[in-house]
Amino acid sequence: MVELQCKVVSLKKPLHLKIEKEETPVVVNVDRHGFFRQNYDARGWKNIIKQLKEDHKIYSAKTRFGLISDAFAVAQIDRLNYETVFQLLEYLPNEK
Repeated sequence: MVELQCKVVSLKKPLHLKIEKEETPVVVNVDRHGFFRQNYDARGWKNIIKQLKEDHKIYSAKTRFGLISDAFAVAQIDRLNYETVFQLLEYLPNEK
């Protein structure tokens, strides 16, 4: 896992990151330190879902909660389909 740190972020423009490998999951707001919602493109959600199914413990419980919370919030405003949200939840039986 690679940690990125941003010192200055404009509140008026979106922040775009170019990821070299298409299958690399990138999670923003790890451990819920920021007070904002995060959405990902279809590929981003697909990679996060794949990672959660393979090894969910790579992310802390706070981060996993944040991903689920963000997914529901973003779906509620029609920026994400609920099918993706339910795919995200499929890893939950592995939580103990």
